Amino acid sequence: MTLRSLGGCLKFMFMPQILNTKAAYAFAGLMIALCFISYILFFAKKPGIKDIILVLCGPFAALLIVVIGYVFSLMGSPIFTYRYLVPVMGIICLNISRVIADRKSNAAMYFIIFFCVILGYVSFDGFYNEEIKKGNAWKEAQIRLSEIEQNSVVITNFDHVMTISAYYLKDDDIYLYEDEAEAVIRDLFDGCDSIDDDGIKRLLKEKDNVYFFGSFNVRDEIVKEWEKKGISAEYTGECLVERYWFNIYRLSAK
Repeated sequence: MTLRSLGGCLKFMFMPQILNTKAAYAFAGLMIALCFISYILFFAKKPGIKDIILVLCGPFAALLIVVIGYVFSLMGSPIFTYRYLVPVMGIICLNISRVIADRKSNAAMYFIIFFCVILGYVSFDGFYNEEIKKGNAWKEAQIRLSEIEQNSVVITNFDHVMTISAYYLKDDDIYLYEDEAEAVIRDLFDGCDSIDDDGIKRLLKEKDNVYFFGSFNVRDEIVKEWEKKGISAEYTGECLVERYWFNIYRLSAK
């Protein structure tokens, strides 16, 4: 976790699921600003200690989760993901509702409520469309994965893709490229291990069915480096499995 993780937490909580990225950032910034101003106006009225606790329990619970994530990261176990904030988001929404309701008949209150309704609708619509896209993409992904022969070798460069590959391709050996697989993954799935370039070359001498599931832009750099080292990567397609995009390459020795 880095300082950028704080911005990521705010994006996760406030940014709507819409295709226009600039509009999404604008919506999120406006929403954060409105909430911040509402809290300032609330505290300007000098509320009692009970009211203060009521409106801060959500934000402080979220902050505690983030702090714990930083602590574990500093200890060498970076286990924090943004979805860990989901359990406290309901409390945060209730806190914000309490702060907004304190404005009573103020016109700003109605503007904030209207904005929240519109933002909520847009975000839910985006979420719905995203889930429909994943469902449709899975049909294509099933076809792609079924083309992988049994007892194949699959090399990945992302641990999450390694995990879903091990789950859906139970008869295959799954490797994580130039990184060590988490102990829990090795315990849950047999045949999961790490591999380097020399290991790939050895595998290609023994097997014809070796595949690379490449994630992110770094996959292109990996493929180019392999070409220099005598490892050919033939692109065969791409998949969206759950929430992870990856390209599929069939590897062979030059």
